[in-house]
Amino acid sequence: MLRPTVDVKLKANDLTITAKALVDTGAPRCVFPRGIGDLIGVEFPQISTRCDKRITLMGKTWSAQTALVTMHLQPFVDAWEAEVDFVHDEGLPFGLLGYEGFLNRWAVSFNGYHGYFVVAPVDLFHDRQPSDLLDRLRSRWPGI
Repeated sequence: MLRPTVDVKLKANDLTITAKALVDTGAPRCVFPRGIGDLIGVEFPQISTRCDKRITLMGKTWSAQTALVTMHLQPFVDAWEAEVDFVHDEGLPFGLLGYEGFLNRWAVSFNGYHGYFVVAPVDLFHDRQPSDLLDRLRSRWPGI
């Protein structure tokens, strides 16, 4: 089964990495593995119990460190800043692009039947949509 994944560039502390991430409509925030955080210079406490943040993924509770990162999605020009949670322990096999930091900034359309999805800037997506069907009917037949 194909998963809705994209390559996203993350930048912090003048360090950049491109990572594969799953577009997850059920995730409230963006979350990435510890290794990605290490490569872009995220500071982790020495002991995971010192992390204040706890998140639940895949039935497991993870301690996490939050960092402000710049994200970029090819082929689009604009980058954006987002708070991203980096799990403290190893074992998260991929990044997650959730609502806050990704889905609240992009229009994402899924077509499961044909097996594809589309990520687009919100304005471009909105401009392509037809006017509301009810508005069209009312303009044609004003009495309804």
